[in-house]
Amino acid sequence: MLSWVAALVLSACDLDAATHAQLATLTSPAQRSTYRFELSVLDGRLQVRLVTDNGLVRSREVAATGACEDDAMVAAVILSAWMAQSEPARSPRALTKPAPRPAPVRPAPSPVQAPEPAEQTPSAPAVTSVDPEPAPSASPPEEDPGRPLPREPAGKARWMWSASLEGGAVIGGGGAPALTLRAEGGMRLGVVVDLTVAMEREQALGAGSVLWSREFGGVGIRVRWLPEKRWLIDASLSLAAGVVFARGVGFTAVSGSGQIDGGACAGVVVGGYELGPFGVFLSARGCGWPWAPRIAVEGVEEQLQLPVFEGVMGIGVMWGGRGG
Repeated sequence: MLSWVAALVLSACDLDAATHAQLATLTSPAQRSTYRFELSVLDGRLQVRLVTDNGLVRSREVAATGACEDDAMVAAVILSAWMAQSEPARSPRALTKPAPRPAPVRPAPSPVQAPEPAEQTPSAPAVTSVDPEPAPSASPPEEDPGRPLPREPAGKARWMWSASLEGGAVIGGGGAPALTLRAEGGMRLGVVVDLTVAMEREQALGAGSVLWSREFGGVGIRVRWLPEKRWLIDASLSLAAGVVFARGVGFTAVSGSGQIDGGACAGVVVGGYELGPFGVFLSARGCGWPWAPRIAVEGVEEQLQLPVFEGVMGIGVMWGGRGG
């Protein structure tokens, strides 16, 4: 009930104008020109807020007396104390004696009490509680908009995935068309997994020939360069494992089919993303098979030595990550 009555009484006067009038007797025009203040009364509490021209904000909340002139005086005392503490005097103040010095501003409430009506006894405790001395304790929780906020640490680079489908040819041992499916993950440094399926290659052996193929996959690391925004160059090195399949033409039995082969591959991919997440590329790989098996057929002493080195050339389409 008391807060409602205080709000009703304050609504009959201009609290800002009354505070301006009181500040005119406590501060200099030059000092007031660098500040702006905001006053409000809510639930019986007088809220005083001061903003400097460099963005410093100070605020305080005290009990409202319910009288416009009393609350204006309380607000003026708080504001003048802040101005005296935060802003050095730039010109002599001729209106009042205590004004030229920042420290003597604290006794300002005592001369102000004289012209106030005697019946408003609550004003004396209110002015006493507004002593600007506690102001430094209230300032730590205040925010300073002029001070740059600390930046949050930059987020870590995201792990990006991309996939590609490549059509080309395997060169070596007669050569054959091949299809490669590749998946990559990482940023500048990442991993690469690929699977290559090649058609059969035919090589003569004795009075007939042997049709054979080596299907292989690899797992390794790749390094990526980005010479331009949408273009990339990848270099990769991986371990490979394959399976050799063979069948004879003109022979009744062939041995060596189904053997496991192992080796290593090194390759380069040059491409670019020109259609959003989709791009095209050219690739070249060289694979070495130091343990390449031999294919033998029944009735022929000579054996077919599979190539220990192969090249894989291709052109393909990629989609997914754009190089980080």
